[in-house]
Amino acid sequence: MAASLVDDRGEGVVIAAGAALYGALADFALRAAGHWSATGKAIPRALAAMDPVLAAQFTTAFAALFATSNVASVQSLVDAVLAPHGGRLLARYRQVAPATWRV
Repeated sequence: MAASLVDDRGEGVVIAAGAALYGALADFALRAAGHWSATGKAIPRALAAMDPVLAAQFTTAFAALFATSNVASVQSLVDAVLAPHGGRLLARYRQVAPATWRV
């Protein structure tokens, strides 16, 4: 989903990808911090209970995305949320299983 925000794909794609990314990124942030997941209108409350600064960053970033199609704030937010877990998973990522795992 975040990849759909990297390229200039039109306002409709930005809105659709942003809407999907909001829930997925919030779910990841909450679960990675050991909290219960949230959906819909419960997301801002759950994020605020976990980390008020992160909740404010979510609000600011996604408000800018939906109001002006400015993806920079959301990209920064994605990077900040994923950084402690190894960052973004890039295209063509490959992890080879050890030979002992193969049959």
